[in-house]
Amino acid sequence: MSRSHFLSLDEAFKWVAGSIVECGAVIAPRGLPTRELRAVHFSIEDPRRRYVSLAARRWSFPYALGEFCWHARGSNRLDEISFYASRWQRMSEDSETIRASCYGAKIFVERPPHVSQWVAARNTLIQDPASRRAVLSIAAPLDETVSQDVDVSCATSLQFSVRSGKLEAIANMRSNDAILGLPYDIFLFTMLQEMIAVELRVELGPYHHFVGSLHIYDSDLDWARQIARATQLVGEPMPPMRNLGGLQNLLEGERRTRKGLPLESDTGRSDEYWSDLLSVLNYRNTRHFGRSALLEAVVANPLYQQLTRLHQG
Repeated sequence: MSRSHFLSLDEAFKWVAGSIVECGAVIAPRGLPTRELRAVHFSIEDPRRRYVSLAARRWSFPYALGEFCWHARGSNRLDEISFYASRWQRMSEDSETIRASCYGAKIFVERPPHVSQWVAARNTLIQDPASRRAVLSIAAPLDETVSQDVDVSCATSLQFSVRSGKLEAIANMRSNDAILGLPYDIFLFTMLQEMIAVELRVELGPYHHFVGSLHIYDSDLDWARQIARATQLVGEPMPPMRNLGGLQNLLEGERRTRKGLPLESDTGRSDEYWSDLLSVLNYRNTRHFGRSALLEAVVANPLYQQLTRLHQG
């Protein structure tokens, strides 16, 4: 339990799974048997190693990208995210929207007469790089009604700090499902971390993850044991994000492929970083609609080929 600094998400994920299996306390919130570690912290030194390549997990790179697009668009629409994972349908109160776990809607949507939290955090760090105030608030205040809702935000805040010329991120979670949720949460938060580092034109620093209740449901314990024993299959980081100029092209391309529409000729011609990510979604969604596609013909980036193939295998 003492180790808390890791180079990659792969390393941290193995440690988390093994630690909960070995040391987790038995609890049963809402009557669900669970193993839990309390007040856990760990850091990832290279946030670009934000993927899981452990074959036992079968982590989905395309899903992580689809969820990132949903958040980056500032959406709360159920149909947009349930396209990638049907389990989101169980989290909607009205079968149309996601009320609490729509982190992007809370971060990127303007709050007239105020700017969005994202713009406010960025401007705070531009004006004072040493500021401790660049905090994105994600969780709503708890009340009696919210406490009974199906969907209550697991993340409470994401803080950005510039230290020693590098942009660090600190995520705070009230609760984190270590097997299902944690890998995708860290992918999202480190993408946001790198985005704001790009906007500030500073280097990317470490990512810090704090969790009140880090847990595994008993139904996933055997799976966790397999993950703790698994071998890391990929080691290289994702390429560095150079600019945000191609982000809107990614979001528009994701929207088109999700609706079964072909990409427009100029949509894929953005910055290589963003067009490579779009190619993964294009491959996944092309196959979703029953059209055959050869991975190597659609996805040029060798790392992304590996990560996409892991989930298929």
